[in-house]
Amino acid sequence: MNSNDTEEIGVDAVRKEVRNSPLLQSYIADKDKEPSWDGHIYCYMDSAKKKSSLLGRVPVQVKGKGVKNFSDKSFKYPIELSDLANYQSEDGCLYIVVQIISNDEVQIFYKELLPVDMKVIFKALKKEEQKKYSIEMVALNSEIRSLQSVCSDFLKHRDLQKGKNFIDIETVDTSSTFMTTVSIESKQDPLRYFSENEVYLYYKGDKNQFIPLEEKVRVNMFEDIQMKSFQADSLLIKRQVSRSINNGEVVWYVGENIKIVPSKIIFNPNSNISKQKEDVKFLLKLMSSRRIKVDEFDIEFNLGEDSQNFVNKLIDIEKYLEKITATLTRLEINTEEFGENFQYDDYLKLERLGKTLNGQELIAQTPQFMNLTISEKYYLFFVSEKNGENEIFNVMSPDFFKKIRIYGTIITPDKNTDINIISPFFATPLEDLLKISNFDIDLIINSIKDTINILEQKDQRVSMLSSLNKMILTSLLTYDRTKNKWQLDFAQLLAAFCLENQPEDSICLINLLQCYKRQRTLTDEEKLQVRKIDDSLGTIFSLAKSLLLDNFGDVDFYYSALTYEAKNEFKEQPLFNLKPN
Repeated sequence: MNSNDTEEIGVDAVRKEVRNSPLLQSYIADKDKEPSWDGHIYCYMDSAKKKSSLLGRVPVQVKGKGVKNFSDKSFKYPIELSDLANYQSEDGCLYIVVQIISNDEVQIFYKELLPVDMKVIFKALKKEEQKKYSIEMVALNSEIRSLQSVCSDFLKHRDLQKGKNFIDIETVDTSSTFMTTVSIESKQDPLRYFSENEVYLYYKGDKNQFIPLEEKVRVNMFEDIQMKSFQADSLLIKRQVSRSINNGEVVWYVGENIKIVPSKIIFNPNSNISKQKEDVKFLLKLMSSRRIKVDEFDIEFNLGEDSQNFVNKLIDIEKYLEKITATLTRLEINTEEFGENFQYDDYLKLERLGKTLNGQELIAQTPQFMNLTISEKYYLFFVSEKNGENEIFNVMSPDFFKKIRIYGTIITPDKNTDINIISPFFATPLEDLLKISNFDIDLIINSIKDTINILEQKDQRVSMLSSLNKMILTSLLTYDRTKNKWQLDFAQLLAAFCLENQPEDSICLINLLQCYKRQRTLTDEEKLQVRKIDDSLGTIFSLAKSLLLDNFGDVDFYYSALTYEAKNEFKEQPLFNLKPN
């Protein structure tokens, strides 16, 4: 194949590629003898290709090169320095080399030779007598960047670079604002393109002027896990970003819910409900504007034919999240706690509660307590019916103890019975209360204190204080099993309140000190208080004293002195857990 044949086949291949675009038109002559150039590719704003819609023309040089096998993605090609000098004086050229195996087997390679590229090339020349310089030609891949995209970007960057002074990136604060623009095809992941290709970058200087960097750079926007600002239209979110490579494809993770793979955005809920709602709104804005701004980088998306299906799915998810939020808000459950591990069964539970709140369903046997596990979190609700309407209270809601009036029977030491309004927590199933995920110690303690402090008769107060003993012991047993510190804190606050009101009561003292004992060694003063407990109170008290003082010989003695029934009862007490194995 002679040089005339290769040149002709090369020009035909470029013309054919131009014809594939409705916005391009070629004016490339056959066997052209014009120095350094073979013609131009004209770019238009629309397919009518009228003079009024002309964006500009790209000067091109086309070379044909016979090969046995195509180069993979790129190859080096020598260009005469006299041609390069001409390109520099005319602000650039699109240099095209067509590798040719046969008439029907061709591969187009190209290189934009813009002012930035020319500066790099002439700076790299080593010998004065050098007549050629080899440049790296890149394979044209229409699935990534079509010839139309290449020509369009050529014109944009030529306007941004011609007649400008360039700046060295080493002299610029990297936290400054930079800009770039790249046109890529709809099936290509723009974030991946930036991470794998060098681009022209512009520094935003004074008076909002963009100054070209003196060489192309690779923009690693998400090199490591880091926090980034994402803006779609007017909506701004901040999310942590990371990336990984799965089966050769770059995958971007934006926060917990958004995943970006080539040509596709996936919403995969893994965060709390509040962030899910934010991310859905953000994605809807993105789908509408088709643009996303990552910090100062502006990226345009073209998500193809399936984009409307994705939008419809997002709208359904948004409605679903709004229904969940409405129910959670009425139940006074923090939406920041929800999302991760949230299952469809959890949604059905909330939907039923929502219907109950709206009077569409009735929950029988009211008033009652109802526990519910949602998103692997345990909640307790109080359900009542008033005038045929349902009311559901989160037991950790201030409204629960403000609005709910529970009348309790108080049996005093002299066997008298009194009816009083008591804290609803006295009527709450203690085992459920100690499991709930939104346990509020201050709310419960204050409610219990209010109940006891308003009792006028001393014997009533004594009776209610003694009823706290079960709360304390159950809380300690639960803590010993779960090691949830808040359960121990709750027991300690109750025990301290009891001792404050009954400073001479040995049970109150033992309960408080066994709370301390689970956290630290008792002080000398506390040990002295233990020793003052009267042994005449019984073997159990002597055993308790020995355990608190670590007198393990006495522990064995007093424990062996208990009856079989007493031993079994003692094994159910939290004090038994202080006994060495």
